[in-house]
Amino acid sequence: PAIKKEWDEKKYLRTFYEWLLKNNISVGIADKAFKMWKNKSIEILTANPYRLVELRGIGFVTADRLAHQILSDVPQNFRMKACIQFVLGDQLLESNLCVTYPNLKKHILVLLAECDKNLGKDVSVDSYIPLVSSTLKENLDVFAVIKDIEEQPSMIYIYLKKIWDQEQYISNA
Repeated sequence: PAIKKEWDEKKYLRTFYEWLLKNNISVGIADKAFKMWKNKSIEILTANPYRLVELRGIGFVTADRLAHQILSDVPQNFRMKACIQFVLGDQLLESNLCVTYPNLKKHILVLLAECDKNLGKDVSVDSYIPLVSSTLKENLDVFAVIKDIEEQPSMIYIYLKKIWDQEQYISNA
């Protein structure tokens, strides 16, 4: 059984590398994806290449470029969700557990402008603003949208949901 399992994994890995080569995806990214998703890698990346932002060291700009290579029509809701996740994750690396809504929008618009420029698209980044709030509202399992009623009633803070849940657990302990 162990030999068959390894054979099947190696067979899938060959198929995976062929798929990656066809989509101009580097071996480094391939290794990270395979470590994370194993034999589901092609399925996951074909369905939503933006899941690449879940991998350590893969930025949104790279994920966006690859998504446009893999998919003929990139779903804007996938793109925006990944962009928000990336910005919040990036802020965590700088020890910020959350981001104010205005700062989140600013970071997202800068990233999307860079990506659109790299893709040769001439899109007004202001057109993305409504998609930011709708993506947050539609993904409350991934994002926590918190108003600070006591200190600044007009300020809204955005967290990755798992970070907000951990903060709530710690504060209730």
